[in-house]
Amino acid sequence: MAKGLKTGGSLNSCNVRGNELDFIVQCRHKLLLRRHAVAEHGVEHVHRQLLFGDCIQGYGINGGFFNSSCGSLDLVKTNGVLHSTNEMTGYEQPTIGWNDGAPAQFSWIFPGQDFSGVNNGIGGFPSLVEASVPFAAVYPGEQVWSSGDWQPNPRSAMGFKNGHTMMFWTLDGRTDMGDGLSTPALAEALASWGAEYAMGLDGGGSTTLYIRDCSINSVVNFPSDNQKTDHKGMRSVSDGVYVR
Repeated sequence: MAKGLKTGGSLNSCNVRGNELDFIVQCRHKLLLRRHAVAEHGVEHVHRQLLFGDCIQGYGINGGFFNSSCGSLDLVKTNGVLHSTNEMTGYEQPTIGWNDGAPAQFSWIFPGQDFSGVNNGIGGFPSLVEASVPFAAVYPGEQVWSSGDWQPNPRSAMGFKNGHTMMFWTLDGRTDMGDGLSTPALAEALASWGAEYAMGLDGGGSTTLYIRDCSINSVVNFPSDNQKTDHKGMRSVSDGVYVR
């Protein structure tokens, strides 16, 4: 189920526009994590991966944070192979893992460590909701402190409820379509929208949600890298989470 989200002063003083995608991961849908191949101008866009990959359901969101060489700074594990670990903050990071047909799991995973017991996993930042309680955390019990977290920006997040219902969110910012949210405000919003567990993905210009045939180019949010109110401002990113 996809739906648009539009909120106002109840979250903060900003104009906020966003999208939510909910889907049940069982026989019909399979959640895929993909590292993107390096292309001529960097790594692939989320929409390119969906157009030319094997993600036939046509849903996708940008993945975690990455460095100037397009290498992931978060844990990325696909089909039992660990490609990278959580290195962005120097602390344990919120991480979501899953096995096909089994409930999703949330855990704090330290730098250099694997997420044992799952075949697929992705790290993020910050933690936003745990056991239905909103709290934007750097590590357990420590609220975010950076200016980037406390200022409104475009945001991407993923989470789940009831184990099998996965949730993707994008909140637009830096264009006329919205001002974005701080991560504490985002945490409150996601909990109010039903998330039991949620974490941030890379935001800012990386924020991209793709739902095939739901817009002219199937990008349903307003990526901000071109600073225009259209669906064409996508940034190349190192990885993405998709539905097949």
